[in-house]
Amino acid sequence: EMKKTSQRSLPNTKHFEKFLNSRYGRGVLEKFNKEKKFIENPADLIVGKYRHRPKNYLDIGGGTGVRTMKVLKGLGIKKLDFLEPSGKAAENFRKIARKSEIGINVINSSFENFKPKKKYDFVTSIHSWYYIELNALSKLYALLADGGLAYIFLDSEEDTIKKIQDICERDFLDYKSNNAEDVCKRLDDQEKKPDIVVV
Repeated sequence: EMKKTSQRSLPNTKHFEKFLNSRYGRGVLEKFNKEKKFIENPADLIVGKYRHRPKNYLDIGGGTGVRTMKVLKGLGIKKLDFLEPSGKAAENFRKIARKSEIGINVINSSFENFKPKKKYDFVTSIHSWYYIELNALSKLYALLADGGLAYIFLDSEEDTIKKIQDICERDFLDYKSNNAEDVCKRLDDQEKKPDIVVV
């Protein structure tokens, strides 16, 4: 039986912070960032398909920002709001951002607690909507400008990595994260116009 997620059941970012602070965690993350690009790279897909230069870009749960920087450079974007709940990951991205000539506003917050002050014509969520409440999709629609587009990248429930993740979450965290099918079903239920692309 599928567990319903609630704000209380979402994993605390302290686990991710502890992982990023460990030598092992940094090594795994570095290896993942190098090897994942050969398997599937959402940043390459975005740069290859999106043909406009957005004025207001929001990246949701960008982690350490490796993929985000690729999107910024590939599309020639000069400014970004970078939303990341992990303080450690946000700080890592701040260091990267200082070295670039891109205007980056790092917001250390969850999407659920984020209070947008403007509308966005381009939003990405690359492997982060696993841990965002499904009902927050209506908030995502609300912050899109007219003609705006959001890309959500998630693994399918049939993906081997996702199956392993689900087992670990169920057995060790008593938690069930979202998958691409969960997000698509919620979007279908909302019967909204197709401004959100789930890949």
